[in-house]
Amino acid sequence: MSRNVCCVESCHNTKHENPRLSFHNFPTKEPQRLKKWVEFCENETLMKLYEKNDPKLEHKSICSQHFDDNTYNNPVKKIRLMCNALPTIKCNLKKDTNSSDQTQSQPPVQVIPAQLLLRTNLSRSWRSSNQNANQNYAQNDSLTDETKQKTKSNPIIKQYSDKHLRYENEIRNLRDKLKKSKKQVMNLRYRLKRTEAIGNTKKCKLNYIIKCIKTLSEEALNSVMSEIIEYHLTTAFLNKTRVQKWSNKMKKFCADLYHKSPTAYCFLQKTLTLPTKKTVLKFTEDRIQSAKNETFKQLVNDSNTDNMDSDVNQMIVKFTEQ
Repeated sequence: MSRNVCCVESCHNTKHENPRLSFHNFPTKEPQRLKKWVEFCENETLMKLYEKNDPKLEHKSICSQHFDDNTYNNPVKKIRLMCNALPTIKCNLKKDTNSSDQTQSQPPVQVIPAQLLLRTNLSRSWRSSNQNANQNYAQNDSLTDETKQKTKSNPIIKQYSDKHLRYENEIRNLRDKLKKSKKQVMNLRYRLKRTEAIGNTKKCKLNYIIKCIKTLSEEALNSVMSEIIEYHLTTAFLNKTRVQKWSNKMKKFCADLYHKSPTAYCFLQKTLTLPTKKTVLKFTEDRIQSAKNETFKQLVNDSNTDNMDSDVNQMIVKFTEQ
């Protein structure tokens, strides 16, 4: 007996036959209540398990038909029992009373004396009935043989019958696949809802912490340090590996720190979320390129463009306009 089978001796309910019923496990942690449950079942196997303190009792159950509605937390759904719930209702086995009533209600058969019966008429009627029955059986056998021969001889009928069987098997397989896919969809929807709820809680916590950090940074911390802590918290809470955008102050701070001491920068990178070496080098290249462009523009503006050719003059004007 498993958890989906009722252990009461006079009951034969199962989850497969009655899916609307709910099955309740034995209270193994409460010895007094467990004893009352076992005594109510009147089952020898359960009594033996109870005497031996067998852990298999945890897998036994009683159906909801044996409990009153008052013993449930929700009498309409009948899912969860109360703490002191005990089974009190016995199942009354339905006997075949209809058959016994019919036999009692039938009138007694009247016995006709043998002298009143004509033996000749009885024998003739018996013979004629036997002959008719034999003829009917022979006709039916001949018809079935003819139909079998026709189906065997006719290839079209045989082909369609084979196709019918094949299509039936395909339909069954598709139904099984549909059931499995529905279960998978339900599980995925449940996981999605759960992850959404977890994400919302994390975002709320993160927003609250960021607000607290901003208020503290205005009073005690530097703007760069508050930005570093904010990046670190976002990556830690939301499980992100990269930050979408680095600010110009952050780029300058990281580039200066890396060029002053790469070992110190690597040590900080292990504990805090800082840009990698490649991104830092890219920041420095961009800064150098922008500085070169500014110096070149300054030189062009300072120089005299009157003595230059017209083509060169146009090129310089276009470059300075950018």
